[in-house]
Amino acid sequence: MQMINSASLQTFLEEFRINIKKSKSSIETNIITENLVTSIVGSEFSSIWIYDKNRAILLRKRYESKVRELSTLEKKGVMHKAFMTKEAMVCNNLPTEIEYDDAVDNPDGIKMKSKIIVPLLDNDRLIGIATAYSSVNQIENFSEYSFNLFKMITPYILDSVYKMKEYKGVERRAQKAKEDDVEIILQAKKLEIPQKSTQESTQNVDEVLRYMAGVVHDIRTPANSLYGFLDLLEEKLEDPRLREFVKNAKESASFINELTTSILDKASNPNKESEVKAELVNSVLFFSKISELFVSNMYKKKISFNIFIDPLLPREIIVESMKLKRVIMNLIGNAYKFTPTNECIEFSVRYKKKDKKIHIFVKDTGIGIAKSKQEAIFEAFKQAEDDTSDKYGGHGLGLSICAAYVKDLGGNLRIDSEIDEGSTFYFDMPLEFDSEESMFKPVDNSSAKVSIFMDTRNSCSAHNIARYLVRMGLDKTQIEASRFLERIDEQTTHMVVFESRETAQLLSFCKQNSIKLLVVEENLLSLSIDDSSDENLVISQYSYFADVLYAFIDINKIPKVLIIDDDRISRSLIKNILSEELCKIETAYNGEVGLELINNSIKNKNPYTMIYLDNFMPLLSGDELVNTLRIQEKKTAIKPAYVASISGDATNEKNTNYDVYTSKPFNKEEIKEIYYKAISR
Repeated sequence: MQMINSASLQTFLEEFRINIKKSKSSIETNIITENLVTSIVGSEFSSIWIYDKNRAILLRKRYESKVRELSTLEKKGVMHKAFMTKEAMVCNNLPTEIEYDDAVDNPDGIKMKSKIIVPLLDNDRLIGIATAYSSVNQIENFSEYSFNLFKMITPYILDSVYKMKEYKGVERRAQKAKEDDVEIILQAKKLEIPQKSTQESTQNVDEVLRYMAGVVHDIRTPANSLYGFLDLLEEKLEDPRLREFVKNAKESASFINELTTSILDKASNPNKESEVKAELVNSVLFFSKISELFVSNMYKKKISFNIFIDPLLPREIIVESMKLKRVIMNLIGNAYKFTPTNECIEFSVRYKKKDKKIHIFVKDTGIGIAKSKQEAIFEAFKQAEDDTSDKYGGHGLGLSICAAYVKDLGGNLRIDSEIDEGSTFYFDMPLEFDSEESMFKPVDNSSAKVSIFMDTRNSCSAHNIARYLVRMGLDKTQIEASRFLERIDEQTTHMVVFESRETAQLLSFCKQNSIKLLVVEENLLSLSIDDSSDENLVISQYSYFADVLYAFIDINKIPKVLIIDDDRISRSLIKNILSEELCKIETAYNGEVGLELINNSIKNKNPYTMIYLDNFMPLLSGDELVNTLRIQEKKTAIKPAYVASISGDATNEKNTNYDVYTSKPFNKEEIKEIYYKAISR
């Protein structure tokens, strides 16, 4: 296939967008979409399948096809594997795949050879499946480049699926909170529509809604394109922090789509009430992802941005995530807007265990708000001063929405502020959870003595680091701040040094005194880190860093997990399930590689805490590997790894060297439960 450059790709996508708008039927939309796939991926054929959850089928609008529906209950074929795991895959010799089923994977009855299968996801919700495939007449295999291009254009495919009338009969997505109502009503109020008659008023409101629907629909396409390109970029980056920043940018693109979709839904059916549903989220990941969306802007404006997420927060909480996310984003966004260069902003989430509440606040050292104006700013379209909009932008709508949402969440949004001293917006919110177990256990290191080597300008960040250490379990007497090397306590075991204070003399001092060193990066991405290292000794003062700080200070290292399976999809699935946990995850594609990693970890006195192990693998089976591991553990007297058999082989349960057994297809809750048992031993 000839490589597609960015210019030609843009041309393809622009033509596709124009043709989709002109499309007059589902069949025509389907043909246009399939042509886009075959043109960009370089395949002979393509098919678009829409998932109907209620009927448990995949259906396609392909008029010349005999097979237009596939049952998801039969659990056959590579297609079902992609459906079950929600993972895209390339099969360059499809008929040789173990899961291959001719009726499911080759419904067109061609001499099938190669196939790409890409699940169409909207915020992890399966909307359908897109495929690109070729017969033996096209010998060329699909390359990784073609595979990545296909994944990148899935947002465009999703848009076309939403336009097909077949999709309108499928449950579109869980309805979000009533934020659409608030914004639409307030926007209508802003327009001050003349109330000449009920009929005329209704027509005017309908026109506003249609206009808004058109605007937000046009926003979706560049947001989808942005997400696609970021997804492609993420796979090419080696620096783990850059990958994390790209993930955060993808979160922003997804959030835009969530908002625009909710507005489109409301515009298409204004009288329909939204169903508010709380959901279970990883607390640390939820709050850190929101705050890190602002890292780049804070750095460019040279604002010291401190993120504090209580280490004692329950690991998983139940919240109306869309509302809470919008409140926090608005509050941090306002603080950024009204805080001058070289000042400080703090975002804090504290756990009030006794009251079972969380206390959230955003504090800045910005321009402040006069006491006489503080009550009015929570009203729609009101700002602190008449010229605020001209100076700083905005319409005075954000805080009114925040106040309404916080009330829905069970709290009251409040403010403390003084002119030229800054502002603090804060609220308490009742907290729901199934278990009070926190992400971080109390630090087990009573002998630690931490010195923070800094300058006066580092005071805000140094205070945030010290606050984390105390909340993690260190006593205040174990922490000191110093500006002079000669004054550092001789009992120091751990040194936190800001980038500008790192010198050859200090490095030599730490080495001579066996002091563990952690460097605080003051300029974003100015220091390099080794992602393969067992310890990352660099944190950024602009980002969330509690996990690295915890690993740095605690005697017990962050849990290490090893996933050994010759099936790439299985490895990827378990890794994704555990991605929210505080652990280091490694994978091996066969038993020999897995055993080599285990041997190295034992040799370096940093063994794996948890091992997920398949039995039926080439070169070395799971049984052989676990038997060898147990012998080595006895010889070296190390703490035994917790080993889970994931092959689903009933005869395998006779091997007592495994700690637990599970089977495929994997259950998310079961995989997590096994992990929690391993780390709680």
